Amino acid sequence: LRCTPRCMLIVCGPVTRQHFVLAALCVGAGVCVAALGFIDGIPSWVQLLGIIGACVGALQLLLFGYMLISYGWRGQTVTVYACQFCTTQFPTYQAAADHEQTCQYGTGVAVPIGGAPTVMGM
Repeated sequence: LRCTPRCMLIVCGPVTRQHFVLAALCVGAGVCVAALGFIDGIPSWVQLLGIIGACVGALQLLLFGYMLISYGWRGQTVTVYACQFCTTQFPTYQAAADHEQTCQYGTGVAVPIGGAPTVMGM
């Protein structure tokens, strides 16, 4: 598997239950390791490592929750309509059509000096 320059390292999209299970396990393991810091003889860096692990797991839970709200569960198909000028997505065709009429990148905006770009062959 080769990664080309177009390859994304972070992909935001639909989530699965495994995302939340692994993030919750990360929080749980971090809390358990942080609790070990209260035992005599255990170095303090172990407690710090547990706190960092718990914080990372909590951040993952928040981000996966946001992705769930935005994109839904993986495997579900959602139809969206996008503005042809700025690619903003809308849940209904009418909402996208209304946005296109007022889009700042659309054809209803002022033309810069020199004229608007034209499609070749028209």
